[in-house]
Amino acid sequence: MGTAVRAGLSAEDYYAAVAPLIIRFTAGRRSAVVRGSSKASRSAVADIASAESLLELARGGWIDVMTSVSRHGLIDTLVFDVKGTSNLWLSEDSSTVFHLAIQAIRESLYFFGVRSTLAFFDGMNGFKVIAPLNGGVGREAAGIMVETTREAFERAAKKIRVLRDNVGSVTIGSNTMLKVGMLRVPLSLHWSTKMAAVPVIGCARNFSTIYADPSRVLRDLERYSEALGELGINEAPRLDSSLDKLRIIYELKTRIASNIRVECAP
Repeated sequence: MGTAVRAGLSAEDYYAAVAPLIIRFTAGRRSAVVRGSSKASRSAVADIASAESLLELARGGWIDVMTSVSRHGLIDTLVFDVKGTSNLWLSEDSSTVFHLAIQAIRESLYFFGVRSTLAFFDGMNGFKVIAPLNGGVGREAAGIMVETTREAFERAAKKIRVLRDNVGSVTIGSNTMLKVGMLRVPLSLHWSTKMAAVPVIGCARNFSTIYADPSRVLRDLERYSEALGELGINEAPRLDSSLDKLRIIYELKTRIASNIRVECAP
């Protein structure tokens, strides 16, 4: 039966269904896999170029699939982290706060000319917003985008009550992209929680971690396949250290404060 991820569902059976979608992200990239047997020696480098190679790993208990955000020395998958404190997750405001943070990131990326993005739950305690790039950008440019977005969001948050009430409870960061350099692939299972890195379809305010249950993912797989299929490749923004970061922050602040909404779009 292999590693059980839910009653009556093995990791192998789960990955047999989602493998074609996983391979879209891992083929041609340096990847790694993780299993939750222990904190010691629980990860390994892997070449995941085919569905069968992924299934072979799943049979061995390797269930968490990570892949590189860069190729040829450039970052070609922008990744913005959205993290919330445990208190926020327990709050009635959590879904609204995450909804606003995800909107803010998308508004910022749109400002930089990056229009095709995907938001997904990371399988544990936060969300990711990713944007594939044609060619890629250097670490400095990627850092500028995240730094200015984070600062602009924090300034814009002062004008929105639900964000003021939860100041410090949500952060926008770049740890995955700039420090780890490896992204948990959408629909991959978290090594500890066994929940899926499930795409957020529609309004993030309506998202529930129930959707990350592997059995639920298989039930809704056609919808997730469509969402992943719509994720396009963006032209890489051209940024350098000579940019006036303060001016960008103020322009982003105005854009974010004007365009993000607590309510879901009709």
